[in-house]
Amino acid sequence: MQNALREAQGREGRPGIITVQERRRRGQRSLTNIIRIINNEWLNWLHKGPSRSAMGVGSKCTAIKKSNTTDTGLSLG
Repeated sequence: MQNALREAQGREGRPGIITVQERRRRGQRSLTNIIRIINNEWLNWLHKGPSRSAMGVGSKCTAIKKSNTTDTGLSLG
């Protein structure tokens, strides 16, 4: 994942498709990085959503499934 993020940020002479804002805090854990998509083609593709042909014939899927947390039965108290 780290290599993919570095590659997407671009290199000398080649523009990137994302920016990564690190949110470091002195003496504390860092906050989550903020990743912004700056490439217009990618933004347009994301706004359109998945195409029917990409999902398969007859598919009724319109959203990405969210995973649920697993109840391990352990109590932390």
